[in-house]
Amino acid sequence: MNPQPGVLAEVPSHARYLTFRRRLAAEDPRPDLERLAALAADESRVLGLGASLVNELGGGIEGPLVPPGSGRAPSPEISP
Repeated sequence: MNPQPGVLAEVPSHARYLTFRRRLAAEDPRPDLERLAALAADESRVLGLGASLVNELGGGIEGPLVPPGSGRAPSPEISP
């Protein structure tokens, strides 16, 4: 697993956030995820995957999952 430098970087004064939801009848997301993974990892982008997508793809997220807005920082390990 490759770390994402942007995860620990300072929060920028401005940013763009994109959120996507997967449609029930959507095709296999693996090719799109592979294209995203091929992008250079730097402080300008961070990619997060939801637990439901990770589980659907046969992976898992270990450790406590922290609800958004709780003020606590999660530190889960994602297993391939």
